[in-house]
Amino acid sequence: MFKILFIFTIFFYHASANDKSELIIHKVPKNIKISDVYDSKDKIVNIFDKKKKFTIINFWATWCAPCIKEIPDLLNIQSKQEEKFNVFFVSVGFSSPEDIKKFKEKHKFEEMKVLYDKNLEFSKDLEVSTIPTTIIIDNKQKEIIKAIGYIDWNAKKKVELLENL
Repeated sequence: MFKILFIFTIFFYHASANDKSELIIHKVPKNIKISDVYDSKDKIVNIFDKKKKFTIINFWATWCAPCIKEIPDLLNIQSKQEEKFNVFFVSVGFSSPEDIKKFKEKHKFEEMKVLYDKNLEFSKDLEVSTIPTTIIIDNKQKEIIKAIGYIDWNAKKKVELLENL
């Protein structure tokens, strides 16, 4: 129990409520370890689709204002470039599937594919310590981009970056 409270405190403390953000573009794709991630029915989900070039994983929580601000941008990417990107939202705020369902309805985020990170192993493997954090992984399962903090994915330079991947 202490471990969970400690990890929760770290995530709560590091919710990026200010405009400080960092966009890391790896010149050489970074090797990563991928732990299991789960759906609302507690089943393991394979986040990689061989038909898509990239998987976008956004780490967020229902109580994180910058996270909520970023979700529509990522959903926009999902709808406009669905042939290229598979987008998932990994809940790290310990919200129940029922709470997530209510959250999605309230904000009209019907297309949001939410996954759950049991014991935060998935987050730990991907070195996530701040939310929101968005990671773009290529179809070889290597990290190519990591965005720490809120990013305006609709900004012209970010749109061009994603289009040119």
